Amino acid sequence: MATTRRRFLALLAQVGGAAAVQGALPALGFGQAEASERFTPERNARARGRKVLVLGSGIAGMTAAYELGKLGYDVTVLEAAARPGGRCFSVRRGTTVTDTDGETQVCGFDEGLYYNCGPARIPGFHVTLDYCRELDVPVEMMINRNPLAWDYTTRGPLAGRRLRQKEVEGDQDGYIAELLAKAVSTRALDAELSAEDRANLLDYLSSFGWLEKDGRYAGTARSRGYAVQPGAGEQDGQIGTPLPRSAVLARELGFRHFFLRSPFQQPVMLEIVGGTDRLAHAFARKLGPRILLGAPVRELHQDARGVRVVHGVQGKLRESRAEFAVCALPLTRLRDVVSDFSAERRSALASVNYEMAGKIGLQFGRRFWEEDDRIFGGNSSTDMTITQIMYPSTGMLGRKGVLVGYYAFGPDALELQAMSPAQRLETALAQGEKIHPPYRRSFEHAFSVAWGKMPWLDGSWASWGESQRPPEYAVLCKPDGRIQFAGDAFSHETGWMAGAIDSARRAVLAIHARASAEPASHAPEVTR
Repeated sequence: MATTRRRFLALLAQVGGAAAVQGALPALGFGQAEASERFTPERNARARGRKVLVLGSGIAGMTAAYELGKLGYDVTVLEAAARPGGRCFSVRRGTTVTDTDGETQVCGFDEGLYYNCGPARIPGFHVTLDYCRELDVPVEMMINRNPLAWDYTTRGPLAGRRLRQKEVEGDQDGYIAELLAKAVSTRALDAELSAEDRANLLDYLSSFGWLEKDGRYAGTARSRGYAVQPGAGEQDGQIGTPLPRSAVLARELGFRHFFLRSPFQQPVMLEIVGGTDRLAHAFARKLGPRILLGAPVRELHQDARGVRVVHGVQGKLRESRAEFAVCALPLTRLRDVVSDFSAERRSALASVNYEMAGKIGLQFGRRFWEEDDRIFGGNSSTDMTITQIMYPSTGMLGRKGVLVGYYAFGPDALELQAMSPAQRLETALAQGEKIHPPYRRSFEHAFSVAWGKMPWLDGSWASWGESQRPPEYAVLCKPDGRIQFAGDAFSHETGWMAGAIDSARRAVLAIHARASAEPASHAPEVTR
């Protein structure tokens, strides 16, 4: 089959990831553009004082309430939990969670230590940072990808060996570049690529894999680093011998290797100082008494006059009315709410699966990953259940620290979720000490979160998949009369705070347009 530019880039994506494709685009004459837009809806007299109920105080719900408040609407936020923020949740000393199995954990971390059990990293191009700026929430740099972190596999010729990611990735990229360069050199692409295209691609592949002049990959300091670091005088360093090509290719050439190379996972990202939930707290301060905690939504109805919501308050049922509503409940909870939804929407709700992710924070009395292994930030990866170890980008060179002992999703997360907190801890320690031998003797405290067992959430994010969204997605995104829907599940940035924010702003614009076009119905609030 002839190899077109499109097919060549697809092949390059399979073997070299998004970084390889992005680097090859200029060589083929393609550029990239980014765009951003400001959110500045205009206030008008018709908005003032009109009631809107927001269901759920995750980032989507609070963004919607905040923006509606700025436009003059009278907003009330109903939140089932005893805290705002939803999955925007950080764990620190004293944090207490009782999961749906009745297991209670109380965090014993030292003062000042924490970890983000929900969202943590923010790409520089995400709208989340605009709200951090507006709400005076400081951010700091987060080291997301670190070539000095470990790669540990339990299968294949490299099983049981701690290898630096720079070694494995350098060798892998080098061998792949060598094979692709041979394909280009033998004119296999001549029918579709010009001579100039061939020259540009060969030059790119040579740099991508740090190939020798004859097109071979032999391993260089620039590709895989040094086994012995260079120093002063005659200490010129020692480059390690490349791993056998067959052993490298026997590794998982898939998600584990390419995840942190995707455009969404920049090598250096941003994080919120003191914990991601500082953003949730900032929203909550702005909204003040408009957030009603401990108010789980039980029923959701509407008529010509407005929306009627039955919810709990201090163990009793209360009925609240408003002209409009923004429903920002997780789909896992929304499908249990008694409502007037159509059969089509109910069917769509029932069809959505949620990812079951989980994390564990481990406090250690010594930052051995820094002292012993010179790892400052980033993630070590493994094919064990724990999937990865995430190192903090804060408190470097300090005495103690909290790292994320696993961040798992899919089957690994389900396996961990089925365990008790004590069993999760043992799994994290048993597998983690294969990568870091000092694990057990330095361990002090732990706190794990399985999002599928978190009250009022029951999951992490909607599992739409990477391909085209199913028809149910379009059904769920549509408004239902006076009810708009928001949450990262209603965006193409699923699992990100930016997705929640974008969907909330979409809902705000829709309500504001309708309210601006019709007179107020003045739906009263009724208590029963």
